[in-house]
Amino acid sequence: MIASCGGFPHDINMIQAHKTLDAASRACIDGGTIVLLAECEDGLGRNDFLEWFDVANTSELAERLCQKYQVNGQTAWNLLRIAESHDIRILTGLDSDVISKMRLNKIDDADIAELVKNKNARGYILPAGAKFHIKDSTISN
Repeated sequence: MIASCGGFPHDINMIQAHKTLDAASRACIDGGTIVLLAECEDGLGRNDFLEWFDVANTSELAERLCQKYQVNGQTAWNLLRIAESHDIRILTGLDSDVISKMRLNKIDDADIAELVKNKNARGYILPAGAKFHIKDSTISN
């Protein structure tokens, strides 16, 4: 699955780009690869967002959320849940160490070209993914 946020403002930061990742994860099989195109020129969206990833897994993050709920923690939990069940590769301006902490894999243009050349690859392209809405388990525009 190749998923684009649809450009500015939908990929202004990771919290916004997460919406496209969520839509793509619903169309991609567990264990599948999602290539997320998200510039994230304003970083993560909140200075404390990355702190939510100071956990071993989604279970530990859920416990933290039960102790002190925050919407951005829920966003982090969902992103981590998707990362635990998919191979997420992201073309972004975010630093590699930030991407790694979120359990994502940073790629570049050459990596995408290599994926596209693979004649055995099958999948979908989700353009403007942030504009899609999940309704009754289907993706609609």
